[in-house]
Formats: sequence, C-alpha cells, structure tokens
Amino acid sequence: MPLALILLLLFVPPAFSQTADREFKIEAAALVASNLADTVSTAQAFHRCSTCIEANRWYGGDRNMTKISLSSLAIDLGVASLSYEWKRHIHNRWLHPLWRAGLILQTESHTQAAIHNWRTKWP
Repeated sequence: MPLALILLLLFVPPAFSQTADREFKIEAAALVASNLADTVSTAQAFHRCSTCIEANRWYGGDRNMTKISLSSLAIDLGVASLSYEWKRHIHNRWLHPLWRAGLILQTESHTQAAIHNWRTKWP
C-alpha cells in the first residue's frame, strides 16, 4: 500500500500539481517512508516476541497488523490531506508555512516508533 501512495504522489494529475509541488511531494514521501519503517519494525517485533503488543495508545494494545497498518495509513492520509488543503488555501504570511507541521510531526512520530522497535531487546 505505501508503494501505491508513493506512485500516486510522483505521478499526479496536472490540476493537483500546482499545489503538490516538490516540497509537498518530498514531505509526503518522507511520511510514507517513515510509516513503512514503523509498520515493518512493528511486524518484526511481533514476530520476535509473542507477548508484545502495540504500545501506541490509539490501538489499545492490539496485535492485529492489518488493523494497525490501515488505521495508521488512514491517519497519515488525513494529515497529508489537511496539509495539502492548508498549503492550497491559507495564504497568510505567518500561517502558510505551517502547512508542513502535521507532516513533520507524523514523520517524526513514525521514525521514533521504528527506532524504538529496532532498539528494544526482546526476551
């Protein structure tokens, strides 16, 4: 699924291209890459540890990778859509640069989760 998102961001229709410029594509690609790293590291952690659960409070200690992956993807798509609309419609000189804040925060969150999953010593 993340590969489809990357392809979607790289080959966008012309009407979308005016707002989804190079900066937006780079930020969104970083979000997709960090989400993929988080998903892979979580799956590896579940494989190594049969009693481990997802620590994110949104998933309530679940081990269902399909549920975790799809809900994470939905949240990231929402953040990317909000950032896209912000960049497209907010033109205030002080507020406009904040379009990337959500993308950066989600990217950082996924990256931290992946690092945690790969660094943890499993029983």
